[in-house]
Amino acid sequence: MTNDEIEKKWKTTEDLLKVDYENEFHEKNELMIADPKAVVKSYLHGAITQLRLLDYHDEDYKVPWTRKQFMWVLADPVGISKQKQAEQWKHECFAMTNKFRGVTA
Repeated sequence: MTNDEIEKKWKTTEDLLKVDYENEFHEKNELMIADPKAVVKSYLHGAITQLRLLDYHDEDYKVPWTRKQFMWVLADPVGISKQKQAEQWKHECFAMTNKFRGVTA
């Protein structure tokens, strides 16, 4: 797969994961606090980054979620269970990358 094909493959998914800083963050005691949805998007972005890396190295892998599951985890309301699921997927994607020795950015 060429670099352009890889970028095109993940473009739509990354567009879904763009964080709306005005609406997904709020200030509390002078600290910026992320809404749960922003946390989920961050976890998924990390997962996507690892899958893209595997694509660049022509490695075979299985995406740990279905489209339906992916859309569910992003749908409102986002709570602890969705955050934990997104975090688990991120860890699974990192594990896949680590499985292939020498696969680095």
